[in-house]
Amino acid sequence: MKAATQVITGSRSLQRAMNELEVAESGSCALLAVYDVASQLLRVACLGDSRAVLGRRKAEGSWEAVPLSTDQTGYNEEEVARLQAEHPGEPEIIKNGRLLGLAVTRAFGDMR
Repeated sequence: MKAATQVITGSRSLQRAMNELEVAESGSCALLAVYDVASQLLRVACLGDSRAVLGRRKAEGSWEAVPLSTDQTGYNEEEVARLQAEHPGEPEIIKNGRLLGLAVTRAFGDMR
């Protein structure tokens, strides 16, 4: 057990390592899809680390996955452009594909 604790903590205290792990493992996401029968329109909203995908059967019987949302991360060029436009003069807003250290660019809640 002591050897395993050393691997996890390195030079950090066990309490500090646990606190860092807690933040890394916490988070929230939301995904909502609403289908309007009258207009035959499917509306999808997602927030956080989630992705909407529709499974659809083709005419010949095989299945296909149809993406209904785009990833909201610092690796999505459109999302990066949106953030840079909203935060002029802040060139470090996205660094290594992360927004201020977070993997997602749209989120809710408080990580602390």
